[in-house]
Amino acid sequence: MSIAPAVVEIFWYRGTLLKDVTRFEDIDYSAATFDLQVRNYPDEATPLLTLGNAASNAQGVSCSTVTETIDGIEHTHSDVQIRLNETTGEAIRKSAPVGGDIELVFALDITGGGHEKTRRMRGKLILKAGEAL
Repeated sequence: MSIAPAVVEIFWYRGTLLKDVTRFEDIDYSAATFDLQVRNYPDEATPLLTLGNAASNAQGVSCSTVTETIDGIEHTHSDVQIRLNETTGEAIRKSAPVGGDIELVFALDITGGGHEKTRRMRGKLILKAGEAL
């Protein structure tokens, strides 16, 4: 059985840390292996950024799992966090024109939770230009 990946847009504001959390219902990814790749465009040979498993307070992909009982039935949910540091965004931003956004693409593959390596998320990662405060 094939699982279609969620297609999303993630906005990352220049000068900030990116923390994006997605909940996967009824699946336990607590022991999973994560592989996040960011590219300029789909099928680019070499990714700009490749990240794997990390602690929740470090750059990379982490997971917290919660089990709850609803109407007598136990459900396990995994909250998968993508965390990208401000310094990473600044390094990528140097390739954009002043005042311009950078539109990148990403894919998140997960191995675990009873599944083989599966692309669970893909889409656009948009690094937004800074704003004067």
